[in-house]
Amino acid sequence: SLLEDSMPIVQNSDATSNTLNSGSSPSKSGSIFAPLTPNKLRWLLCVVSAWTLLFVLVSTGTVEQHERAVKTIAFDAAPSVIQAFNIKAGLQRIDNDMLVKLLSDEIAEDAGYAVEDVYKQQSKIAENLVGAARNITYGESERLPIQAIQTNLILYMMNVQRIFDAEIDKPRDKDALIADYLQSKKILSEKLLPACDQLNKANTSMLEGIYQKEKSSCNLFRGLVAVLGFTLMCFLLYVQFFLSWKFHRRINPAMLLATIALAVFLHHLYTSLLESSADLKIAKEDAYDSVISLMSARSSAYSALGDQTRALFNPKNASSDLADYARDIKEVASFDKGHGYAETIAKAQEQVDAGKKISLQGFDGFLAQELNNIRFLGEPRAALTALGHFGAYTDFEFTLNKLLADNDRKSAIKASLGFAPHQRMYSFGRFDDGVEQTLKINMEHWHESAADSLHILHGLVLKIQILCTLIVLFAAAGILPRIDEYFQCGTPD
Repeated sequence: SLLEDSMPIVQNSDATSNTLNSGSSPSKSGSIFAPLTPNKLRWLLCVVSAWTLLFVLVSTGTVEQHERAVKTIAFDAAPSVIQAFNIKAGLQRIDNDMLVKLLSDEIAEDAGYAVEDVYKQQSKIAENLVGAARNITYGESERLPIQAIQTNLILYMMNVQRIFDAEIDKPRDKDALIADYLQSKKILSEKLLPACDQLNKANTSMLEGIYQKEKSSCNLFRGLVAVLGFTLMCFLLYVQFFLSWKFHRRINPAMLLATIALAVFLHHLYTSLLESSADLKIAKEDAYDSVISLMSARSSAYSALGDQTRALFNPKNASSDLADYARDIKEVASFDKGHGYAETIAKAQEQVDAGKKISLQGFDGFLAQELNNIRFLGEPRAALTALGHFGAYTDFEFTLNKLLADNDRKSAIKASLGFAPHQRMYSFGRFDDGVEQTLKINMEHWHESAADSLHILHGLVLKIQILCTLIVLFAAAGILPRIDEYFQCGTPD
């Protein structure tokens, strides 16, 4: 630059000498012989401004994309999935309650609790249905199943009520009761439960797709933000060194402030994105996935309970119902040969006591998925309690088969509907309580982690815009006065 900026001197060395001696400034004309130092400073200011703008666009886009992913996963799709599970579970409980009422009437036992639970579940279904309708995000894929649930739920509950009212007004024979029940069961099996599964699938596919996309792209864009920020910092340092060299000053305060502010904020931005991603991972993989496993286990368990009760109510179709029961039990928990409930629970407790991550061989099903994904305090105890009581519930099958083999149908019905420690509903109720407790633990961590992930990002876009505006202003404050100084003081290149 010394040679280039001295090119005018070659034309008239005497004139140039007189100009420097007199203290007048170098030419400000736009000719190709204009001094290069001011031009270079102008170009440096333009480069810093353009790179700052690029940094703003990329970092803002990264934050907004991550924010949208968190909102979609935690606040749009996931609640609708859970509402679909709750609706399905409520319908399954109503089905079993209706069977309990019909079996209780057969042996002249009171089943007021079952009728009461029907209306309780109906209210919960309506509440979850309203929540799902308010949270429609993905158009027809959600609206159609919600509409199908709403329409068929009315028909289903009318059939349920008609069965209850008919028993009060005029008791009917068993075949008529079975025919009425099967009509209700057809609406449940062919209309309501498939609609719940469709609503679940619509939101689950969207949630999983967005999460996988976010998981694969977050590291890339976070790294890109770091590279752009570091490159901008290098530009600022170069300007600082260039000004120090050309104008014989150790520090340019404005450029120093811009560099320090960028370094501090870049660290804050990178760690914020990293922490938000970590919280989202906890919410999705540690908490939400366990919630889905637990709700799936509860749904299959309710289905198994209904299958078993239905086989008792309608012996003519018992073989088909018991085959469905066996399938549903395996979905909840199944074991390879040589493994069982007691051995699996003991091994899991041993691993928990040793502070190890639970890893169980020869064990499959939704409860296995939950146990292998345990992450939170109090979760192992609640999950193992649920597994133990589910094992006790499955053991009741032997008691039931023995009573039926002895042709003691009345005792079989009483044992199936009773809540005493040796009866079926005692162990199933404890299993349900264990699942509910485990769900509560995971739901709390899910909501907390999702809220933390979103809170970390709050205001980050505005901070990026303010910081980058200040960087451009500081750069201008550091460069423009030096250009004026160059011309005013006649600083030679």
